Amino acid sequence: MPSDRLITILHALRDAKEHEASISWCGVAAHVTNLDGAGIGLFASDATTTLLCASTPRVRTLFELEATVGEGPCHSVRTSGDVINEPELVADSWRRWPSYAPLASETGAGALFGFPLRLGVVHLGALVFSRDTPGELTGDQSTDGHLLASVLSRTILATQAGAAPAEIAHELEDNATFDFVVHQAAGMISVQAGLSITDALLLVRAHAYTQGNTAASIARQIVERRLTYDPLRAQWITRKSDDGSVQ
Repeated sequence: MPSDRLITILHALRDAKEHEASISWCGVAAHVTNLDGAGIGLFASDATTTLLCASTPRVRTLFELEATVGEGPCHSVRTSGDVINEPELVADSWRRWPSYAPLASETGAGALFGFPLRLGVVHLGALVFSRDTPGELTGDQSTDGHLLASVLSRTILATQAGAAPAEIAHELEDNATFDFVVHQAAGMISVQAGLSITDALLLVRAHAYTQGNTAASIARQIVERRLTYDPLRAQWITRKSDDGSVQ
């Protein structure tokens, strides 16, 4: 019964906090649902998504790919406000995610599922699950996904309550695994090119996509000042070291 599953979920989250600090909420979510991976993305006001946690490196890569191409489960949850069900990446999702689906399937992911993190009209983010093999969620997995999304929404909102507007609470930021450098890089490009933060982020994503790279990797080059953008020539400039090699 859902009430029994809810108690199981609450106990799992409590035990993770008390006995194994290294286990994230995402690790608990993946374990409870018996799926291969889970990640939590928080929605920002500038239409970006910040990865709060990822249970595996593959899930982290999936979020980085979504940040790069601008489509994927978090984006779909945000625009639809509903559960996203893609049980077969190599077939069904190509029409929904023409750029993201082939890249996601190359990581080894076979299916993706997204659950909205929200309380009433407040949309906080998305809880995304991945599975290595294609296939629908079982009834129990679907129920657990909804229950986890409900519990985590309340937990995140309670944690965020003490933070200043437009800032992420320290407790959340300390647990986050996302490269916040992406947002820092977008700010730098915004100044260099005279663009809004949203347009600067799109510019970073576009360059990453054309280079076959991730937005996080390109962002690190920008923050380290190895890559700049010349708005007059509309070109990316790679800085070279004194010996002529690309840094």
